[in-house]
Amino acid sequence: MDQNISKYRTAIREKKCYSSLFTYLLDASVNNALQLYKLKNGNIEHLCFRRSIAMAYLKKYGCKPSRGKARQSAIQAVSRFDRTDHIVIPQAKQKRCAHCHEKTTTRCEKCDVGVHVKCFKVYYTRT
Repeated sequence: MDQNISKYRTAIREKKCYSSLFTYLLDASVNNALQLYKLKNGNIEHLCFRRSIAMAYLKKYGCKPSRGKARQSAIQAVSRFDRTDHIVIPQAKQKRCAHCHEKTTTRCEKCDVGVHVKCFKVYYTRT
């Protein structure tokens, strides 16, 4: 049984102990279902059986629609370049910088976007 399970292990990147236990139980139940299927319906490869299970779940429950990246509104772009009341203030929580996308602890008071002091001028001027 362990040899069959180890051939097509379910991969989850979490390091929590319960996730590895869950994936082992999932793999063991798939292996048991495969053995029962082979008794009634003949020989089938392990990978084909796993794929048929996955396709059955996808057919029944479907896929979540992929959400694209949200577009920035034109109003925000206009207020971004108006050069009035943009002040960098510190904040307790980290945000991503709107210009360089690294973590920062400062933000623009007016726009409420994270922005480094060094990126402030570049972000708020048109090029």
